[in-house]
Amino acid sequence: MRRAHAYLALIVFLSSLKMNTLSNSSNQNSSQTESSTNLASIYTVPLNVMIERVDREPKPNYIFPGIKEPSLGFCVGPPKSGKTIEWETFGMCVAAGETEFLGQPISLSNRKVLVFSYEEFYQHRVDRNKKQMRRLIEKHGESWLSNYVVADEQSPRYLATDAHWAQLRLNILAHRPGFVIIDSLTRLYEGAIEESHTATGVMRRLRELVNDCQTTILVIHHTLKQTDAPLTIANVAGSRVVTQEADFIYGMNKTSSGIRYIKPIAFRYANDDVEQVQTFVIEEDLWLKLTSLAYEHDLLKERDGRRNDGNRDLIYDYVVTNTMSSPNAVVSTAELTKAFVDTRVMSKPTMHYSLDALIEAKKILKVAQGRYRALVN
Repeated sequence: MRRAHAYLALIVFLSSLKMNTLSNSSNQNSSQTESSTNLASIYTVPLNVMIERVDREPKPNYIFPGIKEPSLGFCVGPPKSGKTIEWETFGMCVAAGETEFLGQPISLSNRKVLVFSYEEFYQHRVDRNKKQMRRLIEKHGESWLSNYVVADEQSPRYLATDAHWAQLRLNILAHRPGFVIIDSLTRLYEGAIEESHTATGVMRRLRELVNDCQTTILVIHHTLKQTDAPLTIANVAGSRVVTQEADFIYGMNKTSSGIRYIKPIAFRYANDDVEQVQTFVIEEDLWLKLTSLAYEHDLLKERDGRRNDGNRDLIYDYVVTNTMSSPNAVVSTAELTKAFVDTRVMSKPTMHYSLDALIEAKKILKVAQGRYRALVN
């Protein structure tokens, strides 16, 4: 009997010892796991620590007004407003080592530019680029052309699969460009960009490219054609997701009277509160030429000068009257501005538009920069 009680007591003791050991082991593992999790979750620091850290880090570089390096952004606007031409020529200026574009500074040490044009076949794009590059070749020679890298005919027309996105990433990593242009957003997804899951998926992929490749990506984004409506964030298709993720957004528009203009719409890291927009014309060699500063609402109120010849007639009559006295007499842009813009007969963009139309119709001769004479039959 005593032997049975002793044996039972031994079993109870051993069971208790095992349970304590398991409990201690479990508690230790739990403690280690909790400790590891807590350490991995600590990603907060006092503000003064973050300030000291940021002060020690290099200051961010701005490639162009509102465009930080690296970052992700868009140029938005209706078709045929000049978006592709602007950013192609900007890219060429970067590749050639130019220090400014459209009167604004360019600051980028990595002058390699990579252009993915999914919108058009390569022959048409190259024909346009041949015209555009002449201006910089005259100034810098041809060596810079190796910095301007374009997609060839093997490039897909749509990024429809994970493999296509992997190819895009591989091409960016192969060239390590400082600036990437993608034309256009509509070629980067299937479905409707207004659907949040579609927009989120595209923006996530683009943001990953920026972060992984440490480059700046500008995507051209076509909006619906507008009838003399101002450019705002609300015009951007898929606006809620797209604009939240974008670091910068430039807008380009063309009014019903044919006036084109550029406008900063939104900058995450710079001031985008501008009172006036920049009007421009596209020259024969497919470069942009700035013409004036104007208020957007004034431009959108302009009547179509192609159907209403009143402004052209006023300018033509003025030039004829003031140059008929002498074969060498000319009228300057400043005189026309004083006669029609300062008196609020027409806006400055309308005056320039009308002048260009008269020159094209061979009714006025441009004898020098800002100097005109009438051609009387």
